[in-house]
Amino acid sequence: MAYAQGTTVDTGQSRIEIERLLQRAECSHVGVMHEPGRAIVYFQRKGWAVQMSVPIPAASNAPQSRRGRWLTDAQKRDWAEQKAKERWRQLLLVLKAKFTALEEGVETFEQTFFAHLVVGGIHLGEKLLPLVRQAQEKGTQLLLDAGEGPVAAP
Repeated sequence: MAYAQGTTVDTGQSRIEIERLLQRAECSHVGVMHEPGRAIVYFQRKGWAVQMSVPIPAASNAPQSRRGRWLTDAQKRDWAEQKAKERWRQLLLVLKAKFTALEEGVETFEQTFFAHLVVGGIHLGEKLLPLVRQAQEKGTQLLLDAGEGPVAAP
């Protein structure tokens, strides 16, 4: 099931809704932004910094043809705009679900946002997830060493 598929809600409206959600969740230092190829949400809450980013496909990622017909450049731009609308709505849904889990006591803040926490300028997900993935693929343990940081065991 593809949530938000075919949505007509403008990306700007979704961004406003994300900001409002974060304000209601008592977050500070809120930034809802985009750069080519990705949407970014940054906020702080109760001493924790969080940065979430999701990819947004560009027109160059559009399929070359639809039903046997080649897409024009304008159709590719329309495709990319629609994908951006969908992605911003999906990001809003994810944030709503995470904050609902917090409100209902399903998870702690740290559990809910661990992969998106920024600690000492280091984005934990970007730093740790590749090592976890590598350990999982190799069937080895993830070694945690306070001095050098985590590494996948040989």
